Amino acid sequence: MINKLLFSVLVDSNFKKAWVSVSFFLLFSIVTFAQTSTRNGSWSTGTTWSGGSVPSGWTTINVGHRLTLNNNLSVSGTLNIQAAGHLTIDGNVTITGGSAINVYGTLHISGDAMLNAHLRVYPGGEVIVDGNTTVNSDNYLVIGTNANPPPYANFVTRKDLISVSSGDVTVNRNARVAVFGDVRGSGGGVIFTINNGGQVYVDGDITLTGGGGNHIRNNNITDPYGFYVNGNISNTGGGSSTDSNTADKETMIDTNAPFYNWVSNLPYSPLPVTLLYFNTISTNRSVLVKWATATEVNSDYFNIQRSVDGLNFNDIGTIEASGVSSTRKEYVFTDELAQSGRSYYRLKAVDIDGYTEYFKISTVEVKFDEKKEMAVSPNPIENDELKVSFNFSINENAYASVVDISGTEAMSFQFNSPSFHTPLNLKPGIYFIKVQAAGTMFISRMVVK
Repeated sequence: MINKLLFSVLVDSNFKKAWVSVSFFLLFSIVTFAQTSTRNGSWSTGTTWSGGSVPSGWTTINVGHRLTLNNNLSVSGTLNIQAAGHLTIDGNVTITGGSAINVYGTLHISGDAMLNAHLRVYPGGEVIVDGNTTVNSDNYLVIGTNANPPPYANFVTRKDLISVSSGDVTVNRNARVAVFGDVRGSGGGVIFTINNGGQVYVDGDITLTGGGGNHIRNNNITDPYGFYVNGNISNTGGGSSTDSNTADKETMIDTNAPFYNWVSNLPYSPLPVTLLYFNTISTNRSVLVKWATATEVNSDYFNIQRSVDGLNFNDIGTIEASGVSSTRKEYVFTDELAQSGRSYYRLKAVDIDGYTEYFKISTVEVKFDEKKEMAVSPNPIENDELKVSFNFSINENAYASVVDISGTEAMSFQFNSPSFHTPLNLKPGIYFIKVQAAGTMFISRMVVK
């Protein structure tokens, strides 16, 4: 075909310019129309691609292998991540106007994603953005289709999801979305639509600050709600709104365990622990604290906390967590110095990387008429730190002193809580701690090593 066109140019000089244009257009299209990966490896290596050269310019790129690009990527044309494809981009991704990324396999972006054109995630596909995802000007982020799952179309952004200048997001029936940071909309006309069956979790806040027309629409009309927000929702732009059928993290735990498990099992998930229950039971002289987890991801330890007013909590014990687990784990802690009356208990989970999560508060009534007691631990003391606890409330300043066996005062201090720590600077030996609290004098022997 090309030879005939070139021959025509030579024969008919009257149409030379026109035929030359057509010839070069067709020749350019044949050479640059599409490039396809041929093996696993580096994006930047020519032999990774059909034709033997790295894709450049306006083209169609098909990735059906496991590729890595150690640079930023600006997409001009169409990038198709096929079902068997896995593309890791160690940098930022920008989709320019008129372009598109279609994901049927896996796309992992270690930096930010700027969408000035379409990013579409199809069932079986997954997109993970370690940074922010910004949708600019149009409905450029579409996750899933209206077919029944599975498979699911998954989208995760580990920082914020930002819509500007009417940048729209559509979450369809078989889509699952997790935003580890905030959702922010500005510029007016921002539409975040969750269609019936779509599922979205936002660990941070939702803030719509643009002009009228900024809306988050949740078309899930029955349980599970499909839209869960752990933070606060703020609609400050004129006419901005978020549909009221929005639930919190606790509702997700109670009513949508499969989705909660998906979020909690994501790498670096903000939900490292799936809690099944947290209960407190009053016994004769103590409170039994029991809880169980369904899954744990990089969990380090649990702190058990107690409060007499439901506001101010103190640590009363620590239990080592299971680390990584996908099976049911049960835990028990006994508060041997439970206080008479109403007490509030809270569980704090701490991840290996320091992430902290607090769970629901459990209230218990403890009723016993027994003498007031003081406990000192550890005893003997080896780390120069003294812990003192009481089995009753202390609501005012109390006085404590430490004396040696000769009766000489070595140190003194005040406190106003039923459990406290204090550092020691004492020589090894035998000491007595004397405490005046609640109209009673308490004396306990302790050994410092």
